[in-house]
Amino acid sequence: MKTVGIVANPTKTGLGEAIALVREWTSRFGLELVIDDRTPDEALGELAGARTDTVEREADLIFAFGGAGTLLYAARPGGEMGRATPIIGVNMGSLGFLTQIPREDLPSILESLDPANLPVTERMMLETSLKGGTETHLALNDVVITKGAESKMLSFEGRVGGEVVTRYAADGLVLATPTGSTAHALSAGGPIVTPAVQAIVATPICPHTLSIRPLVADPDS
Repeated sequence: MKTVGIVANPTKTGLGEAIALVREWTSRFGLELVIDDRTPDEALGELAGARTDTVEREADLIFAFGGAGTLLYAARPGGEMGRATPIIGVNMGSLGFLTQIPREDLPSILESLDPANLPVTERMMLETSLKGGTETHLALNDVVITKGAESKMLSFEGRVGGEVVTRYAADGLVLATPTGSTAHALSAGGPIVTPAVQAIVATPICPHTLSIRPLVADPDS
């Protein structure tokens, strides 16, 4: 490991203190530090910010300061670059379902954290594209099919391994990873899936038929 990156939600308080702690930690191990230029100047101090994609390209480890949204923001560019960069989520707000470290615990975590021996948990992501389209997008959390501003319900079918398993009449559908099973999918009535399980959870939003229930499928389907 040579470089540590920081991606932060610029609206959060306490960023300066958190960055100073990480800066001290990187100095202790002789590591370089690169920080997202969305970070406010008062938190950066004399440090210079860099573009998010530069942070993602150069960092061997990323600290995400914010909430779940900040962690998801930090994860997407690296995934699109094909980089499996470890991300440490530090909760700088109130909820932070995906950010496991409360900001008050950051000093003690850094005190025991060895960059040469990081405990890493791998998470699956979803790759999505529109039929006939050329663009693909990655999602760590979920992909949502929704009616948008239209008021009518949606009618579509779900296929697993090319076979039709159900037809949906609903306001939408959430396709979630295990990481995303505790987010929008859970609010829509889906199950909580532990991160070690490789699965895609399909959860209808306000289904118009009582027999329609969440579906769990293997990722290769």
